[in-house]
Amino acid sequence: MGTTDQFVSTHFDLNVNGKDDYRTYIESKVKIRSWGHYFMVRKIGQISLNEITAFDTSFRYAKHLEHRLLFNAYDLISKLNNGPDWSSTLNCQTFARSTIEYLGFQFPSDVQVISNCIPTMFNLYLYASLKTGQVSAKLGT
Repeated sequence: MGTTDQFVSTHFDLNVNGKDDYRTYIESKVKIRSWGHYFMVRKIGQISLNEITAFDTSFRYAKHLEHRLLFNAYDLISKLNNGPDWSSTLNCQTFARSTIEYLGFQFPSDVQVISNCIPTMFNLYLYASLKTGQVSAKLGT
C-alpha cells in the first residue's frame, strides 16, 4: 500500500537484543518510508486480500503472520544455527530469503546475500579503523 510519494507496509524485521547481545528476535511494525529510502523495491508476490481481510484489522493479520514466520521461517534457521545468535546462518538477509520462500514466492536470483556477517568482526574492524584514524590525526599524517 502507498502513495506516489510514500511506501506504507508492515515490515518484518530480524533484530538483535543490543550492541553486546547478538541474540535475535523478530517483530512486525508498520513503517512509512519514501520510495527513495530503499536501494531497491521489487514486487515478488502478493498475499491474497481474502487472507488479510479474514482478520478484523490488518494489524491483527500482521501479528498472525509474525507468529507464522516465527515458527515456519525463523525457527528453522535458528535450529540450523544451533541457537538464536546472529551469524552468517541467521541474519536479516537469510531471514528475508526464508520468509519469501515460506510465503511461496521466489527469492530473486540476481540479489546477492551476505554469506558471512559476524557482527563482532565488523565492530573490531571499525574500532581498529577509528583508532588508526585518530593516531594519524594526532601525528599529522
